[in-house]
Amino acid sequence: GENTAIRIPNPYFNDFFVACNDFARYFPDDKKLPEVLMKFGETLFNLGYYEQAKQAYITVVNRNMDTGFTIQAYSMIAQSAFKQEDYITAEKWFRRVKEEFPDSTQYVQKAETMIASAKFKLAEQLKQQGKVEYAAQAFENIAAESKNPGIAERALLKAALEYEKTGERTKAIIIYENLRYRFPNSNKVDESLFKAAALAEELPDYKRAAEDYLELFKLRPNSIYASKALFNAAICYENLQDLDRAAQIYEKYALNFREDAQQYLEALVKVGEIAMGKKNKGKARQMFTRVLREYSAFIQQGKSVDEYLPAEAQYKLGDMFFEEYRNVKLVDPLVVNLKKKQRLFKQVVLACQNTAKYKVADWTTAALYRIGEAYEEFGQAFIDAPRPKGLNPEMLSKYEKSLKSKVDPLKQKALETYRQNLRLAEENNIQNNWIQLSRERAEKLTIELGLAKADPAAAASKPEISDKTRFNEK
Repeated sequence: GENTAIRIPNPYFNDFFVACNDFARYFPDDKKLPEVLMKFGETLFNLGYYEQAKQAYITVVNRNMDTGFTIQAYSMIAQSAFKQEDYITAEKWFRRVKEEFPDSTQYVQKAETMIASAKFKLAEQLKQQGKVEYAAQAFENIAAESKNPGIAERALLKAALEYEKTGERTKAIIIYENLRYRFPNSNKVDESLFKAAALAEELPDYKRAAEDYLELFKLRPNSIYASKALFNAAICYENLQDLDRAAQIYEKYALNFREDAQQYLEALVKVGEIAMGKKNKGKARQMFTRVLREYSAFIQQGKSVDEYLPAEAQYKLGDMFFEEYRNVKLVDPLVVNLKKKQRLFKQVVLACQNTAKYKVADWTTAALYRIGEAYEEFGQAFIDAPRPKGLNPEMLSKYEKSLKSKVDPLKQKALETYRQNLRLAEENNIQNNWIQLSRERAEKLTIELGLAKADPAAAASKPEISDKTRFNEK
């Protein structure tokens, strides 16, 4: 055959190779020859000359001598081919080990492992060639057939990943989900369940996603994925409109995870919102108040927390006061109800002013609009109040004039508040629904009060919230 120059680390190797060659030439039938050739092949293998090593081992096999080196030669031919990345040849020779020497446990176990490794490498070659679907199927087959847990697990995860790439999300999800059954002690159980759930969300299959997220939390409560999984499960139930279940999981999140201050506060706000939507005012008030308390605690601890959530919680507390305030009608007992409405009005205004202190554009503009609405509501309550009985036309006319003198200043205050909101919006380049509503109400009140020719930006009294407000970035 072809001569190959071999680089050797020292002269002793040259002497060794010459001796091996001479032995084979002069003693071709000697019983020691297979042993010499095995040592010759081993040395070549260790030096990285895998083709030459393989040929030496093949020579041992081809001589058909009854020695104990045949199985070892098979194994080394296969290993040499594996090193050459000739995985098909490697698999063939490892299979011969299994088939011809089934009782040689040590060699058979190694052969099984190397067969799986060869298949794994072939699957990776398919992936590199862009044959992703074939690669995914190959990895899946390896996982099903391999008795080596490490290789089988790696192949299973590779199969799922390749199915993801082909867009076959459902296949990927099934594999990720099944990992926990086949390899319950794997350190990849949490990651695989998280991936399964995330893919299920993309389908979207929110029920399946929620179940996978919750299974992750159940099996690996201390995982780095656990907190995110629990929070995501709650979001999935929200998407399913199962708000009771969502609220339960958000509360469970808040009970177990406080490290991420932002997400912790968001969970509390979510519970409050759900309670508010279900008219459970006590629960909602409890949650929103807790958000404010916990936010203050985080700030005192030096943690960086966005102001958006406490601003939202404060506004919604004010919104709850507003609903209660609006439901108070100026009917008998008039004095009692008037005092109650005045008290609630102050609570609404104070809550809205406290909202603005967080300097969050969305909630500050909402708060200013709500103050303006509160002034209008007070005026409307006077208008809707029952008229005293027994008034003649003249007395009724005087009563209506007196009523107008009470209502118009409230409308004026509402108008000033809406205008303030519009000024803040212009100065801070804000445009949202609250600003649009403020603009509509300001235009209508300007006409009602006969101020259509007046400067629409003018304010006649102290603003409800500082005109110098500058908003924090969301």
